Amino acid sequence: MRTAIAISVGFAVLGLTYAWEFILIAVCLGEDGTFAGTSYRPSSAWITLNLLAGFFAGLAGGAVCTLISRGRWRTIGVLCLVVGVLSVGESVAKEVIVSAENMTEQRLPTVSIWTSLGKLVEPRFMHFANPAVTIAGIIVASAIQRY
Repeated sequence: MRTAIAISVGFAVLGLTYAWEFILIAVCLGEDGTFAGTSYRPSSAWITLNLLAGFFAGLAGGAVCTLISRGRWRTIGVLCLVVGVLSVGESVAKEVIVSAENMTEQRLPTVSIWTSLGKLVEPRFMHFANPAVTIAGIIVASAIQRY
């Protein structure tokens, strides 16, 4: 029971932390800093900050999961697996649904940043780099708390 609670709460903390960081990055960078030119492709600053946000969200989720599970590596491994599987599934769905229609579409200045973020076309490496960096954050947090 403790394992299930640790994974659930750790994943919830990870998701909420990442959501708040995502909003903070979008607000701080604005439309010009978030997107490259008039396309729906992200800027280098967005990519860098998004990867950092994933790492810090992984740190938060991993720390909570480790704390609740009392440092069991198996529980941390399951949390990493859950993050990996859900991230890859979300990336595939996003690639099929969003990217196909927004590859060549130009971003208009009258479109709000929140609408534009829904049409964001991330580079393909981000579909695997972001979960990997998040999982690294989970592992680092659990290693720090264990020793």
